[in-house]
Amino acid sequence: MLAAGAVFFAAGYPWFAAGAPPAARAAARVCLAGLGIGSGETAPSAAVASLAPGQFRGSAFGLVATVQSAGNLIASAAAGVLWSAVSPEAAFIFLAAAMVIAATLILTTRRQSAPVTGAA
Repeated sequence: MLAAGAVFFAAGYPWFAAGAPPAARAAARVCLAGLGIGSGETAPSAAVASLAPGQFRGSAFGLVATVQSAGNLIASAAAGVLWSAVSPEAAFIFLAAAMVIAATLILTTRRQSAPVTGAA
C-alpha cells in the first residue's frame, strides 16, 4: 500500500504541473492525490500496529511519526524553494520524481529475517 501511495502521487503530480486543466482532468488529479494520501498515510501505521512488539509499539509509532515529519519538512522545503526560485511546475516535477524513486525503493527493499542463533 505504501508503494501504491507513492505511485498515485507520482501519477498525479505531473498533472498539477501542467497547469489549470478542464474540470474532468482536475477531478482526476485530485482523485489520484487522494488515493496517494489514503494509501501512503495509513500504511506505515498499519505496519507498526501489526509488526512492532507490544512493549515497543508506542515508541515505534513515535519513530514513524518522526521520520514522516522529517521527510515532509525536507520535501516541502525543497518544493517551496523550487516553487519560488524556478516555477510551480518545477516543484511538482521534483515531487513526482521523488515519488518514483520512493516507489522503486519500497518495491525493491525486502524485509530481512533475523538470523537464527543457537541452531545446532
